[in-house]
Amino acid sequence: ILVNEGKLSYDTTLAQALPDIPMLPAYRNVTINDLLLSKAGIIAFQRTDLEDPNVVQKLWTEIPAQYPSPNEQRREIAKFALSLSPIAEPGSKAIYSNVGWSIAGLIAETAAGKPYEALIQERIFEPLGMNDARIGGWPASAAELNQPQGHYPGMGPGKTPKPQELNDVYTFPDWMNPSGGVNCSIKDFALYVQENLAGLEGKGKLLDKTGYENIHSIHMTVKISEMYLDNKQKGELTMGYGWEVTTIGGDNVSIAQGS
Repeated sequence: ILVNEGKLSYDTTLAQALPDIPMLPAYRNVTINDLLLSKAGIIAFQRTDLEDPNVVQKLWTEIPAQYPSPNEQRREIAKFALSLSPIAEPGSKAIYSNVGWSIAGLIAETAAGKPYEALIQERIFEPLGMNDARIGGWPASAAELNQPQGHYPGMGPGKTPKPQELNDVYTFPDWMNPSGGVNCSIKDFALYVQENLAGLEGKGKLLDKTGYENIHSIHMTVKISEMYLDNKQKGELTMGYGWEVTTIGGDNVSIAQGS
């Protein structure tokens, strides 16, 4: 949406988008396109057990505790992450990064002059009538029993998944909202899917046909074991912007999943 409004370009660099954020030279020419394809070389933060414990402490605990505002958290996360050496040469390899999506969110809110959470509400939820959707505040708490709870797989064949406890420590910090903070009803998710399908026919409310085609076009092919750390699964993914784009039974299919 911000690209269509001329506030950003897919070729906008980190140095251009975040001029007041210090960063190593290796990151200065990383583009929004690189971020959306996980090619920025930014720390992955896919699983805390695979990261340096000192880095995990900084990202998961220290910064969220010190900065109450999600926007402030993202700014500090960007400063910290962009001071670390790249995990791969930027532009060379796709490695999914939760931190990279957070920085993309920071770029959006910087360009629009409004917090990312407000942008999602005003630019997506409200126009599509997604009245049960929200960003942040996941999982459920004792104060909000009607909000979503995650589930853990059951242990052993045929075992029922186990709901999260309301005081579960697995709770996303606010800075991660751009990479996984949205929760909504099945109906609201269906409204979002409908918008993407309608948009591909030129009947969308949020973007024109070209915009949706760009999101749902194949931009790269990557090995699953390369994109997701410690994943031994063989095979490749063909990726659009945030969607896996593949062909099943002769039809184009866009796939997304999350925890």
